[in-house]
Amino acid sequence: MNHADDVRTKERRAYAVPHVLETRMALYRFFIGSSRTGEVIRHFEGFDGMRVLDLGCGNGELAHEMLQTFPHAHIVGIDTSEPLLEQARIRCVNQSAEFIVNDASSVTLDGLFDRILLAHTLHLMADKPAMLAHALRHVTSGGRCVLTLHSSQDVPRKRGWIAWFEQMFHKKYCGSRESLTIESWDEVMGDEFVPSVRETVAGVIRLTESAPYLAYLQTERARFEPAPTDEEWNTFIFHAQQDMESDIERQGFFDESHAFGMIVLVKT
Repeated sequence: MNHADDVRTKERRAYAVPHVLETRMALYRFFIGSSRTGEVIRHFEGFDGMRVLDLGCGNGELAHEMLQTFPHAHIVGIDTSEPLLEQARIRCVNQSAEFIVNDASSVTLDGLFDRILLAHTLHLMADKPAMLAHALRHVTSGGRCVLTLHSSQDVPRKRGWIAWFEQMFHKKYCGSRESLTIESWDEVMGDEFVPSVRETVAGVIRLTESAPYLAYLQTERARFEPAPTDEEWNTFIFHAQQDMESDIERQGFFDESHAFGMIVLVKT
């Protein structure tokens, strides 16, 4: 396994732990702007009765929200984490949804789907074009595949804290999010996948206390190499906390710019 594959594997394993995913998602409840869920539903152009394949569905939060808008849709969620899927089944109980343990990059299902969703999933795959081509084989003619992606322009404050920590303690931050962003779509995916929609959605995360962001940062520790000592890590957390709380004391809140990308592919 090469280093990039090792990074992706570690990241996927981390996201498969329910409390880690919940902690990371909790930060985005403070997002001011058009939400990821809202953008997915808007670009789905969905209808009641549609069949939806949610690849990398995690704990089923997006599936649940979609069924609030389209209560007669049927959703099939795929993820490698049984603990996350158990949360999804609880969240979507008595709704038309089923959740299956399988690998989103290779799963083969009977029948075709009207819509496919890959929400912050494709960057975790080793062969992204191959995975997307496999996913599109499950879409009906005229159906839509909607993807959400990271943006290379988001979280500048967090990027600054990471750069400070790397320089101060000779660490390297290893994450897979930069392997595919909305800005690098053409470079990574080539000309085989031409979007009908490509948008960047921008907003801010606004906090009146640092605790939610600090909890999120705690889930980042395993991404640094070599592994930080407790003393080094506590220094990093304290550095970020001081920066946030300085803003909160001065203006009553802390703002962090955040952006994500939307891609829509229509099956012809």
